[in-house]
Amino acid sequence: RHHEYAAKLEKALMDAGLRVENDLRSEKIGYKIREAQLHKIPYMLVVGDKEMEEGNLSVRSRKDGDLGAMTLESFIEKAQREVAEKARDWCIRRPTFPQKLNIGKAKRRWDFTQP
Repeated sequence: RHHEYAAKLEKALMDAGLRVENDLRSEKIGYKIREAQLHKIPYMLVVGDKEMEEGNLSVRSRKDGDLGAMTLESFIEKAQREVAEKARDWCIRRPTFPQKLNIGKAKRRWDFTQP
């Protein structure tokens, strides 16, 4: 009975450009959460009767634990902001690779500055 709501959320999250995986197995919630943590899934969205009635979703973070109930729009905004920040941080802290500088034929130096 929650599968339709989960599929609707999955489609909305995919349309927002987020990677989503829907786990519709008939396992216990605790088992699914533990398995997701072992696979280092950053966010788990849990949907039950209460979330369906309120139109929300329950969010669990791998590093922060239970974040509580959120609307779909607020979670999408949070996730997109986090993805953008990580991409920006990666560009700023991008590793520099040594550039060969030829100084005459006999000597070579390595320059570790940005090209």
